[in-house]
Amino acid sequence: DAGYSFLGEDLSGKQYGSWGHATIINMSEGKIIPCGGAAWAVKTDELAERGRKQFMQLVSTPPRTSAREAIHLAIYRLGSSRSVYHLYQWMRKLGLADWKAALTTEPSRLGENYATGDLEHDGTAIRISKAHRNQLESILPRPWNNIRQTCALQVLRKEIKLKQDRHLRLQWWKNQQLNGVHFLPIPPDAMPVKCPVLIDCKGFNDAQLNELAALGIKKQYPSTWPMYDLDAPFSRLFYEQAYTLPVHEGILLEDIEACASVLKKMGL
Repeated sequence: DAGYSFLGEDLSGKQYGSWGHATIINMSEGKIIPCGGAAWAVKTDELAERGRKQFMQLVSTPPRTSAREAIHLAIYRLGSSRSVYHLYQWMRKLGLADWKAALTTEPSRLGENYATGDLEHDGTAIRISKAHRNQLESILPRPWNNIRQTCALQVLRKEIKLKQDRHLRLQWWKNQQLNGVHFLPIPPDAMPVKCPVLIDCKGFNDAQLNELAALGIKKQYPSTWPMYDLDAPFSRLFYEQAYTLPVHEGILLEDIEACASVLKKMGL
């Protein structure tokens, strides 16, 4: 569900991304379907068949008790709430953002490296880093069960309402008339996770950048990411200016107006 990362156009309006034929749907805390795990969604029979042949068979673990599953689902749902959104803002202001990885209930996120995106460049290609690959291989996945499936189905039944709510928040952001923020296009029938934008923050100091992060206006890629130095005409510009604005259910119009006020004070 990270289509906002590569989707869109550059500052001159030239498109350089698409939604593609396959996507991974992340179901961890704060996501659209917060029930744990992930799903691989494809558009063609050919890709589905290749996936069945090439994906490794996951080792199944014994089912957890209903009580433990219920606790996890409650944590996932809280991840999207307004109270947790503001709690995370407070943690960012105190420099405690890294606690998010330590407190997660998703074992695959415990060793995430936000500095490199869990990637490394070996001179010929960009691959998942060896350290993170070893950690992922040591994880025994929880099996899918009726409790988690019920949670997912409840969300999907509200799909139309969710899309409407998130596109409404996109419009709230655009109505703020932020001249220094370039909104990247999102298809009207898409389910936005975050609002992808380009912001030129070269003149901002560290305090201003930290304030943006605390408001949930997140820079997508730090300069330590391997893709920063790819031999592509848009690479460095995109990775320097790619930010996202929050549109989840935890953010209200008054939060967006407060964020916009800070952006305008910074000259955007």
